[in-house]
Amino acid sequence: MTNSLSVALSDGRQGLAEIAGHPIDTIAYPHGQFDSRVVEATRDQHFSIGVTTQKTAVTPDTDPLALGRFVPAVDASIDRFGFGLVYTLLKSHP
Repeated sequence: MTNSLSVALSDGRQGLAEIAGHPIDTIAYPHGQFDSRVVEATRDQHFSIGVTTQKTAVTPDTDPLALGRFVPAVDASIDRFGFGLVYTLLKSHP
């Protein structure tokens, strides 16, 4: 069944592949917005990696189509970067 999400994923991927000059198999969800419906649609379109804006650790059990990420502050010192990274890891996996 074709729906607007599948069409958007397919059309967007095709346009980016034409610009990049090679196939695209990863996606960064717009504004980090995603849910199980979006993850399944990316799976159906055969994407291999999906990146969110969730501040969560990635483990071997993490769905590769729902990877979190840690984004440090632009002006973060090495100490603040380290603290933020450790805090994110601990918060994700108590």
